[in-house]
Amino acid sequence: MTPRNILFLCSLNAGRAMVANGILNALDSPNYRGFAAGDEPDPIPCPEALSVLARHLETVKDLRVKHWSAFTQPGAPKIDVVISLCDNARGEICPVTLPGRPPMAHWDITDPSSAPNISARQIALEQVYHELHARILDLIDIPRDKTGKNLEKAINAIGWLNARAA
Repeated sequence: MTPRNILFLCSLNAGRAMVANGILNALDSPNYRGFAAGDEPDPIPCPEALSVLARHLETVKDLRVKHWSAFTQPGAPKIDVVISLCDNARGEICPVTLPGRPPMAHWDITDPSSAPNISARQIALEQVYHELHARILDLIDIPRDKTGKNLEKAINAIGWLNARAA
């Protein structure tokens, strides 16, 4: 069975999407594969996000964030689910234009780039890592038979339940 391709989406530098992508792929689930995209991603990966990931994961090589439109190009991986990670990315046009119009879920994750300095951003990204890790562990437990709106509801519920527990 082929894994579901999950596109984590956030705006601007897309550090949260890169963190989520790194976590999901490091868990090496046979049912899920992660990708990261942003609306205006920085061509250089967020150094604070890479630092947090390096502290928690075996490898951070090849972690990059693409513009979401890269997933509309011929030969791009088929995206099965889009999870937006910030209110700015919620409901953006990209899920509508992705091939197959995949289900769209939303997890509101605080933007660490709004922190006043590098030290505060590192602390904020550490919190982001832990929030995303908890949600992604729940994500990979979703049964494969959930599809469409049922899958979307299950993923949205993960965001809501984990947000309440944080």
